[in-house]
Amino acid sequence: APSIEDRTAARIEARGDEGVAALKELTGGLGTHSTIEAVGTQESMMQAIRSTRPGGHVGYVGVSHDVALPGEELFFSGVHLHGGPAPVRRFLPELIQLIW
Repeated sequence: APSIEDRTAARIEARGDEGVAALKELTGGLGTHSTIEAVGTQESMMQAIRSTRPGGHVGYVGVSHDVALPGEELFFSGVHLHGGPAPVRRFLPELIQLIW
C-alpha cells in the first residue's frame, strides 16, 4: 500500500468515474480530505466533489465554464465547497520575471 506521504499529494491521471475510483482506492475508500479543482469544467468539478470524503473540502479557483452544481448530490455528500477568482494577470508579469 502507498505510504501516507505518497497518498497526500497524489496526482490521478484518470478522469471522471475512473479517476474517482482510482483516488478512492488510494485512500482506502474514504476519498480525500481536501481537493483542488482548477480546470473549471463540469466533469472536473464533479470529479473533485465525488473524490472528497464527507466533511472534506473542495477548493476551486478561477472562473467555471457552464458548471451546474447538483444541489441534492452536494447536500448529501457532506462536502464543503469554497472558491473564487484567481487574478492571474495581476501576478503573471512578476512570476515570469522570477522564473527567468
